[in-house]
Amino acid sequence: MRKGVKIFGTFNGISPQAFERLEPVLDFDEVSYADGTVLVEHDGEYDRVEDVVLRVMEAMAEGHESGLDIIDHDENTITRYAIEADGFRARQMDMDDVVAPYPHSQA
Repeated sequence: MRKGVKIFGTFNGISPQAFERLEPVLDFDEVSYADGTVLVEHDGEYDRVEDVVLRVMEAMAEGHESGLDIIDHDENTITRYAIEADGFRARQMDMDDVVAPYPHSQA
């Protein structure tokens, strides 16, 4: 069984200039940028999530939506952030309610 925390994010509508301003706060394990989209991935705890979400809001162009998922294997939860230029929503769900079990897994 997996342990720890895994973070995935896709930030859309980010200009090259906005990425330059945003990049210093993206201290994730992996960060890539291409064609207006930033992809992030991280293994382990991360205590600056809301700061990053607010900075992404500032960097995004109007009309775009971005997302950040935090999978906590220890707590069996996923926290999903939906980010728009004028605000964000965060929702925490039980992983069993979000992800179907593997066909041959034992419960």
